[in-house]
Amino acid sequence: MATWHNMQGLVQRLDAVKDFDRLPMSMGPHVTLDVQRDVPAQVEDPESWVAKFILPQRPAAPGDTREVIPKGPRREDVGYGFFQSWKVERYVHRHFKGETLGLQDEYAGTISHAVIGTGEIMLMEPVLGQRQDVHRQVERISKTFLAWGRLLERMHAKGKPRFVAYVFSPPKTALPEVKQFLSAAEAEVIDVEIPNERDRFISDIRRIGLTNPANSHLS
Repeated sequence: MATWHNMQGLVQRLDAVKDFDRLPMSMGPHVTLDVQRDVPAQVEDPESWVAKFILPQRPAAPGDTREVIPKGPRREDVGYGFFQSWKVERYVHRHFKGETLGLQDEYAGTISHAVIGTGEIMLMEPVLGQRQDVHRQVERISKTFLAWGRLLERMHAKGKPRFVAYVFSPPKTALPEVKQFLSAAEAEVIDVEIPNERDRFISDIRRIGLTNPANSHLS
């Protein structure tokens, strides 16, 4: 199942590729292309043929009566696949609800990913810029970040976490809108397709994660 989710995320990022001479930087250093192969001439639907015979299939679940290819992976799975590509997933908490910090609130939703350090916390949400529902994604993320900000204020937290939205394959026209929309939540917006932004983001995850005593064996 993990392999299928990772491959789905990688394939989805290919939607933004204009040519195959250079892959998006967000796919990580461990993803490479094989030699070009032709689809058989008799195939009438090349896209469905590739999905069925080339790409990994979702493992069968109890009750399945036929093979089903889902529309696409969830945001949080694509984001975690990115962390795995850059070998920092060991520092990242998935589905963060705040219990480890003694924080619970029915109005502060679950955060997709978090890095907890000593005196520094980074709460992160992925944005899939190539999807048609990008505005809905950003609206939901903004509400979540704002709710967490209010919760921490009520709890008189010593330090405010860094709210980060990291964006995959954003259209040029969409990125300024994403930044403007999330400014109310005081969130950083990182375009992982830009090398210096991506490298700084990865470095911050590793740096913060290593300050957590629970990760001392990873240094």
